[in-house]
Amino acid sequence: MSQQKQIPISIEVFAAIWRNHRAGEQTEDEILRRLLLADSGRNRQGQQTPRTRRKWIDDVVDGFRRIGGKGSYNAIYESVRIVRKESGYRIPPSFEAIVRREVENHSSDSDAFLGGRDLFHAPKGKGSGYWALR
Repeated sequence: MSQQKQIPISIEVFAAIWRNHRAGEQTEDEILRRLLLADSGRNRQGQQTPRTRRKWIDDVVDGFRRIGGKGSYNAIYESVRIVRKESGYRIPPSFEAIVRREVENHSSDSDAFLGGRDLFHAPKGKGSGYWALR
């Protein structure tokens, strides 16, 4: 185990740490290690580990699956927000724009389609804000 240092924190911060805990985590150090060191590329022994950073499109597809494969942008946003939080990823201020970008870049029903993976379609028509997995 690494050296430990005590730090004073407010009750509000302490509560926030425990709101972010996952099953199996028994100490504040375990919770903070996951939240703060997840992208550091090192395991508990300090050895380099492979990065397993998820792509936004994976979160969006998982969000669609959570709501039965189809829904309005508002339902999609909420579902993807849950997926991101459960995975320990932050929700940036541009969150909704990122989700829209991923849907539209991966749909031949959109003017923003980039080619490649055609994952979504607009069953209620272009501009309806309602999307479904193909």
